[in-house]
Amino acid sequence: MNSTSTSNIAEQLAGLSSSQRALLELRLMQKGRRASRERQAIKQLAEPTSAPLSYNQQDLWITNELMPGSALYHTPTAARLTGKLNVQALKKSLNEIVARHAALRTTFKATDGTAMQVVNDCSLYIPLIDLSARAEWEREGEALK
Repeated sequence: MNSTSTSNIAEQLAGLSSSQRALLELRLMQKGRRASRERQAIKQLAEPTSAPLSYNQQDLWITNELMPGSALYHTPTAARLTGKLNVQALKKSLNEIVARHAALRTTFKATDGTAMQVVNDCSLYIPLIDLSARAEWEREGEALK
């Protein structure tokens, strides 16, 4: 590869949108290659507490900076449970899942214009709203989504 083709590739990479660049990098990674030598993979830490944002997290952070409070990446859902509910077992199992997966406890914090991911220690607050005694429970449940 000569210097002309190298600079042409650099110019083409610079002209890509962030989503186009992410797609290109994904395809190159699938082929075992990298789009740019200056980008390095973020290494998984044993017990991470703070780390740089991944490329996809940077997109999420920028979106939130441009549209604060947007629910663009939220997927609300509701579940209808039948039978006797063991509330304590449900809360314990969901908290175990959160404790096991750092991504579910991760928030973004900007310091001096640089965003970092921060892994928090937390447990879920799970409100219990019993709609079974209400006449219009199904409509009220849909409104809570």
